[in-house]
Amino acid sequence: MKTFLHLITISICLVLTTRMVAQIDSIGLPDDLTYQIESYIENLEEEVDFDYNTIYETLNNYLQKPLNLNTANEYQLENLGLLNTVQINSLLSYKIKNGDLLSIYELQAIPSFDLPTIYSILPFVTVNRSLDDLNETFASILEKSQKNLFLRWSRDLEVPQGFKTKADATNPAYRGDLNKYYVRYAQTYENRISFGITLEKDPGEEFFTGKNQQGFDFMSAHFMYKKVNKTIDRIVLGDFRAQFGQGLILNTGFSPGKGAFVTNIRRSGPALNRFTSVNEQNYLRGAGVTLNLSKHLKLSNFVSTRYRDGNTISVDTSEVDVEIQNFTSLQLSGLHRTEREIESKNTLHQTTIGSSLKYKKHKGSIGLNFLYNQFDQALGKTNRPYNQYAFKGDQLLNASLDYTYFYKNFILFGETAWSDNQQLATVNGIIATLSPKVSFSIHSRFMPRNFHSLFGQTFSETTGTTNENGLYMGLEVRPTNEWRFVGYIDTWQHPWLRFRADAPSKGKEYYARITFFKRKNMEAYFHWKFERKQESYRINNSKVDELLYKQKTNFRLQLNKKVTKRLELRNRLEWSIFDIEENSNPAGLIWYDQTFRPQSAIRSTGFLAYQDIIYKPVNIPFSFTTRFAIFDVADYNARIYAFENDVSYQFSIPAYYNKGTRFYFNLKYRARRHLTLEARYSQTYWANQDGFSSGNNRIEEPTRSAVKVQARWRF
Repeated sequence: MKTFLHLITISICLVLTTRMVAQIDSIGLPDDLTYQIESYIENLEEEVDFDYNTIYETLNNYLQKPLNLNTANEYQLENLGLLNTVQINSLLSYKIKNGDLLSIYELQAIPSFDLPTIYSILPFVTVNRSLDDLNETFASILEKSQKNLFLRWSRDLEVPQGFKTKADATNPAYRGDLNKYYVRYAQTYENRISFGITLEKDPGEEFFTGKNQQGFDFMSAHFMYKKVNKTIDRIVLGDFRAQFGQGLILNTGFSPGKGAFVTNIRRSGPALNRFTSVNEQNYLRGAGVTLNLSKHLKLSNFVSTRYRDGNTISVDTSEVDVEIQNFTSLQLSGLHRTEREIESKNTLHQTTIGSSLKYKKHKGSIGLNFLYNQFDQALGKTNRPYNQYAFKGDQLLNASLDYTYFYKNFILFGETAWSDNQQLATVNGIIATLSPKVSFSIHSRFMPRNFHSLFGQTFSETTGTTNENGLYMGLEVRPTNEWRFVGYIDTWQHPWLRFRADAPSKGKEYYARITFFKRKNMEAYFHWKFERKQESYRINNSKVDELLYKQKTNFRLQLNKKVTKRLELRNRLEWSIFDIEENSNPAGLIWYDQTFRPQSAIRSTGFLAYQDIIYKPVNIPFSFTTRFAIFDVADYNARIYAFENDVSYQFSIPAYYNKGTRFYFNLKYRARRHLTLEARYSQTYWANQDGFSSGNNRIEEPTRSAVKVQARWRF
């Protein structure tokens, strides 16, 4: 603890002795982007720690130095995160045909740019006709760069069982205390250079004690420099992200899936990028470089070498008298609290080598990609039927060919990938603008049960890039500037068994949303979502489970109203319905929620209502956001997700279930032009339960409360 206090003291001294610059407060995420993230978490079907502060960093950088639309390329427009593929293509095509934009108001003349879109990007873009200066020296860039230091502390107020010593044990299950610490230093300049360090200790992890004498359980550092010269497009060192093509063999970044952006089905972006998250698994560590071989040809190469968490088992080798270790799975939680979790830390070493050659012109691009992975121990998955075709071994080679082609109002794209067990997977899509007010998208995916990819993540129903075939169709209609309709249909099949599906299964999903805008003051929308997919259930004590369709329907009504420039109100009503479709024997009993129930009686519903107040005055240093929510959700199957504001550069998306209330209050104080202090208090109360969670996370109280404090310096 003394070391942590020393670190804080040194950091404060560093800040106070450095030249200060004017502060621009961090901003909230646009509504469409928050819904995209809500949908992403909901599709995972589990609560996860979602940390993607790069979204905030990018928007804050553009807030201070707006993106020049006249010089911006496709990657920069995508990096903004506020435009869909159709709008980006329309803007680029408009500039080729008509030249540079003369005014920001000229955006209204571009097809697919409605007023809500223009309002959302206005703070972050400009039409300055000057060219970017690529001759600026590295020393000058460092001098002009913005420095940020974050110090954050948080903890739950109620004490879970894992922190308590049981009668038959000498120590608690969790080796560390309840506190969570986060320290981050970042230095950026106009999204061109970025470097920094991130340190984190999770609740329950040891801190300068036991087997963790270095203090923080997770430590990360990165360096990225773009546009070094005409030949070197970018350099990444330390921890970084990478993406090839549509992600069939490699995608370690955040890629939203199905949601309100129905035409955002194409994966794109630079092959190499910085990593600034605290996701302790989904990143690469080493070095990479992107070279401009010619005006249209780029070559990206990287090498990553890092230790991974994994469950290992000893292999019986008595006949050869040699000890061999196999690992059965990778541990992805990043938590090291219990003895077992600590033992799994850094148990295997992974080396990853990647190379991508891309030829790109205005009409499209084509890329050739290679990826090689090697472990120092062989992977041997647990002997379960659904693991029969999973990757086994200590090395894997992948290759892929990706393409994009622009033809009039059509965008054609796709990727075909190969794994060294001679299996092919392919994804392909079309995005089209039928008129300035109508766009549609189609995406097909074919990913066999025995296709192998360790870092793959593409547009699909499930995570990973294996054991799924599907077809997605989306439509967006904007009859006027005030109204927008979006919808999609997605159908898929899993040709082999999956966890909780003891036979090949299938599913489908429908979504529709209608939105009304009134300039910048009001937005209201209603959405409907229906998902139906197969899962195995035990019927009448049968020894063989039967595939049944589980169904979930969501209805949502939301109203966002800016009462004044300083005050905004947000209201949401949401309903959910979960049931299991009756099979040929509706009188049969199904094992559900730890008991056998009549099939016709399995139905659970949910309701959520909340009121948000967002107050951001101009003349005083205080601002706050708060929410009060009431919910009545029968069980976890009918759960409802909702985005929550948090301290700067953070947000959370909890699942609401059971019956009760939830409240949070975020307070921000701009102490000086360079210093911002923030605090958050949140509490969930369950009226129909006497405790939260189970096992080591069990809390024997009907309330779960948390506090968080953050200090942020800009200098």
